[in-house]
Amino acid sequence: MTDSSDGYRAARFPDAPGVSPVESAFICSGLGIEQLWLRYFQLGGSVGPTELDAHVHNLAPLDRLQADIVAHTLNERLMEMDLVQP
Repeated sequence: MTDSSDGYRAARFPDAPGVSPVESAFICSGLGIEQLWLRYFQLGGSVGPTELDAHVHNLAPLDRLQADIVAHTLNERLMEMDLVQP
């Protein structure tokens, strides 16, 4: 989680310095952590919502497989919203 000023900056400017690509995709997705976690879990993710939240906000790394599942989950959501092409 970020402090309120970082959260504000990330929400207003997802491409701002210090905002990771994963956090930027999360912001653009419009999902809450619980919604993201459910989608992630359905795709085979194995960490809990707290660990996912920490990863999304660049506070804790996940192993490569779990990070790839998070990225895939976010990519699917952005495709649903027509924000990226397959």
